[in-house]
Amino acid sequence: MPYFERESVLYQRIAATAAVTVIGMVGPTPPALPQGTYGVLLDAAEPLAREWSVLVLTPRFGAALVAHDRMEVEPTAATLEAGRLFDGGWSFRRDDALHEMVRSRGQLGDRLPRAALLVLDDVLGRTRELPATPGETRGEAAEHAAEGGPSDRGF
Repeated sequence: MPYFERESVLYQRIAATAAVTVIGMVGPTPPALPQGTYGVLLDAAEPLAREWSVLVLTPRFGAALVAHDRMEVEPTAATLEAGRLFDGGWSFRRDDALHEMVRSRGQLGDRLPRAALLVLDDVLGRTRELPATPGETRGEAAEHAAEGGPSDRGF
């Protein structure tokens, strides 16, 4: 809850532009979620409780950031927050975002309201069969060039 409260303005901005926004968290659902946002309660013992994911998917664009909290802290860090360690990856490939969205929908589906499922399924249905766009592959090539070669993004 403290992380949600600290970033609530950002969540409001995301929800204002997204077809649907899903926030999963351990603990009580915040009393007031932004319009178009659905909260999913996670059990502290389930794997999703230690995952921080941001997924963006449209028929022509996708981005994914998926990080798993290692439940470890760098001993020399100045603060607990600065020292938290994560394993994860990121991608601006629509196919990676599609894969992660299908995975998340499968894990959360029975806990989401029907309205959220209808929007998610609509986006997934419109996205699944479309090929990657030329801009996506050009963007990936530029990313690799800037990094000096292929990245280890975890996808």
